[in-house]
Amino acid sequence: MMESYCGLDVHKDSVFMCILKGNGEKVEEKFGTLTPDLERLRDTLVDHGVGQEKHLPL
Repeated sequence: MMESYCGLDVHKDSVFMCILKGNGEKVEEKFGTLTPDLERLRDTLVDHGVGQEKHLPL
């Protein structure tokens, strides 16, 4: 089974998140940039099994 992967699009006032889960499910959500928003983003990533950071070559 494939791991869960996440892409983040970071802007001045918002962060867009897209998670692709191993079962093909896609989870998309927009967050603010204040500390409580970023903590909720972190919790969402953990809840969906997104783990260790991996960088893809550009």
